[in-house]
Amino acid sequence: MTPRHPRIAHRQRGQSTTEFLVALIAMVPIFLAVNYLGRYADMQQRATQASRYAAFQRALEPSTARLSDAVLADQTRARLFLAPKALNGGAIRSDDTVASAKDAKQLPAFWRDLGGEALLNNPSKVTVGWTTHDLNSKGMNTGLDKVTEFMGKDYAPGHRAQVELTLLNRLSQAEAKPADLKIGAATAAAGDMMGSGGTDETVATVSPLVPVRFIPSPVRTAVSLVVSLLEGSSHKPEFGCIKANVVASHRLEGDTQRDSCR
Repeated sequence: MTPRHPRIAHRQRGQSTTEFLVALIAMVPIFLAVNYLGRYADMQQRATQASRYAAFQRALEPSTARLSDAVLADQTRARLFLAPKALNGGAIRSDDTVASAKDAKQLPAFWRDLGGEALLNNPSKVTVGWTTHDLNSKGMNTGLDKVTEFMGKDYAPGHRAQVELTLLNRLSQAEAKPADLKIGAATAAAGDMMGSGGTDETVATVSPLVPVRFIPSPVRTAVSLVVSLLEGSSHKPEFGCIKANVVASHRLEGDTQRDSCR
C-alpha cells in the first residue's frame, strides 16, 4: 500500500472544502426559494378561497343596500386573512372586521418570513372587488330559469369577485429592496337568495322543491318510525326537513334553532 504524500492529502482536503462552499452558495438560495414558494402558495390558496367566498356571498345577496360592498369586503378580509382564532374565538359574527387585528400576531404564523416579519403586512389593504359576469352557459341559465320559475322567483346575473394581495417579496435575492409581490384570484358565481327576506320566507320559498312536506304529518311520522326500526336510531330520517341556514348554530349568535328543521 503506497501512502499518499502529506501535501497531496492537504491539497485534496482544501479542494473538498472549496467545492462544498461553492455548492453551498448555489444551494442556499434554492432552499430559501422553496421555503418561500410554499408560503406564497398557501397565500395563493387563501386568495382563491376568499374570491369564492366573496363571489358566492354577493350572488346570494345581490343587493348592496342590504349588504354593501365595503361591509362584505371587510368581512372577507377578516374571515379569510386572519388567524382562525383571531376573531371571536373562531365564531362568525355580522360585525366581523379586519380593524380588530392589532398586529401581525393575529395573522397565520406561516405567513411570515424567516425573520418573523409578516409577508402580508396589512390585511386591510387586501383588494376585494366585484363585477357583473355573464355566465355564457345556455344550459346553466336554462336550468336556473326553470327552477326559479317553478318557485315563482327570479335570479340575478352572475357576479365575479377579484381578490388581490400585496406581499413582501422574499423570492428576489439580487435586490436589497425588491418590488412588492402581487398575487390574486377571481371566481364567478351565479345564484340568488330566492328573493327571501329571512329564514321563514326562505323555507316557504323552497317548500315546492320538497314535495314530501305535503304528505300528512302522521304518515311521515309512521314512515320515519319504520325506517328507524330497520336502519337503527343513528340513521333516523328527517322527511320534509328544510334547514334554511347552512352554517351550524354553534357558529352563530342568537337563534340556536337556525340550523334545525323547519
